[in-house]
Amino acid sequence: RFDGHDFIWEAVSRGAMGFLTSRSYAELSSGQKGVPGDESAAQSNISSTRSQKGDLAIIQVRDCLAALQALAREVRNRSSYRTIGLTGSTGKTSTKDFLKSILAKRFKVWATPKSYNNEVGLPLTILGADSQDEILIAELGMRGEGQIAQLCEILRPDMGIVTRIGPVHLETLGSEDRIA
Repeated sequence: RFDGHDFIWEAVSRGAMGFLTSRSYAELSSGQKGVPGDESAAQSNISSTRSQKGDLAIIQVRDCLAALQALAREVRNRSSYRTIGLTGSTGKTSTKDFLKSILAKRFKVWATPKSYNNEVGLPLTILGADSQDEILIAELGMRGEGQIAQLCEILRPDMGIVTRIGPVHLETLGSEDRIA
């Protein structure tokens, strides 16, 4: 419920090397202090500029969420790890943590940080995986109909685990059958 564009320059000051944006460099740098680059960069609306720490990749897109999901989908398509998708009304994070602790004894495992289980969190989970990871465990949450299917299109899970299905989403879906 916030606009990530508002945090770009803070992230750059903390070491971010690039970002996706739906705004031009001129829009992003207007009235901001400590913005890397020069006036000619802002004037030309280029897709990248230089900062004191080296190249700063600025990728301008029409829709940041769609671009983030497309990037995650492509990374997943090129990955060799097996994926486990976890969903349910309750117990996703506990189940993920338990499963990770068991599998990590034999495999290199990456799992959803915290509860990053939505249309933004899942792509970030996929993009956070290492090329050496053998298993990725991802939580899949929903707030409305069709969201699990959308997340599965990005993740393409090899295995799915459904925890308890309960009345948590009745207000949006109407019945436990529609939730399941």
